[in-house]
This record gives sequence, C-alpha cells and structure tokens, in this order.
Amino acid sequence: MSKFRTLLRSYVHTLTESKTQKTTIKEKPSIDLSRKLKPRYQETQIGFVVDKKKNDLVSDSIPQQNKLYSEPDLTSQEKGDRFEDYIIHKFDPSYFLLIDMRSDKGSNGIYPESNQYPDLVWRYKPNSFEFAVECKWRAKWGIGSDKQKIDIMGGDHKLAVYNRFSQQRNIPVWIALGVSGLPDKPAELYIVPLHAIQDRYIECNYVQQFQHYDISKNIYLDTYSYTLR
Repeated sequence: MSKFRTLLRSYVHTLTESKTQKTTIKEKPSIDLSRKLKPRYQETQIGFVVDKKKNDLVSDSIPQQNKLYSEPDLTSQEKGDRFEDYIIHKFDPSYFLLIDMRSDKGSNGIYPESNQYPDLVWRYKPNSFEFAVECKWRAKWGIGSDKQKIDIMGGDHKLAVYNRFSQQRNIPVWIALGVSGLPDKPAELYIVPLHAIQDRYIECNYVQQFQHYDISKNIYLDTYSYTLR
C-alpha cells in the first residue's frame, strides 16, 4: 500500500509539471524604443516641427511675432492692395460710407490724374463730414543707415499732391501708416494727419503721438477734435 501511494504521488507530480510547462508563456525580450524607432519629427531652424515623411507642418515652437512667414513674394502693388483692404475694414460701415476709392488702373503706362490722389474718401454718416485716407505700408523702420526714419510719402511730389487735393476738395487728409508684420496684419498702425507732415521722411519718435495703440479695434472719428484715432 505504501509503495502504491508513493507511485501515485510521483505520477501526480509528473502530470502537474507537464501541464505547467504547456501553459507557461515565455516572455518576449523588452525592446528599447529609443534605439529602435527613429523620430518622425524634428525642429527646423525657424522653429517649426515638421513631419519628415509628409513634410507637413504639425506644430509651432516659437511665438507668433518671431515667425518667418513663407507666403509667396508679393509685388509692391499687391502689398499696397492688401494693406488698403485692411484699412477699409477698420472703418465701421454703420458710421462710415466709402464714397471714393482709387483703382490705380491704367493702360500701357497711361494713368488718370486721379490715381495720384489719396486712396480712400469717406463720409461720416451722422453729419456728412468727409475726409480722405492714403494707405502706406512699410516692412520696417529705416532709411538706409538711419533706422529712426521712414518714408511716409513714397515720392518727393506726393506731399504737394495730397495738400493740393485737400485744398481743392476742402477736406482733411490722413495717412494710415502700417509698419512691420504683414500688409494685411501690420504690427504697428499710425493715423497721421497730413498737416502734421512737413517732409517725405518722418521721425519714429515724432510719429508715436499718432499711433493707433489697440490695433484690434476699429479706427474712429473723435467728433470733439475731428481727428481720426
């Protein structure tokens, strides 16, 4: 009997060990992902993170104001048109009516005399007060080595032309000056009255008094002093 029990225990032990071996799953060796997987993204010199397979922009690691914009190069005419559109939308149509807009159209170098006049003529609806706005956008401050000036007129004759227009029409003229940023999203905006300009070039420090500081807000007419702000 004792011998039978010994054999039975031996059989049960062997059977249990066999089942354990069949059901045991071998663990796979761990993989070092940092060594096996190559990164799909990398930071470029201008701070963009790019998908190397698709070459798509997926995120941006630098502030908006420091971006190098990659839009196609624009002609001077296209830049001027974009800034002009930007200024038009700065006037609330509930209060201002656009009554004239220069087209700058011509034929084989022949242009109408009116093209040299200010870009926009507005009427303030509440009292029919009329005024004109000339739009100028500049990529940066500086005239040659002088970084404190800017060409606000764009030509030696322009100041005399705008003054003559103002006198003939008997309406005031302002220069909407955009600096830096993009033509349709300038970093700085100044609304300079023509009577405050004595020369084609204007000093940075001098023009600060006419800055439209909250660039997100519309341009409005101060009816106490009849000044655009």
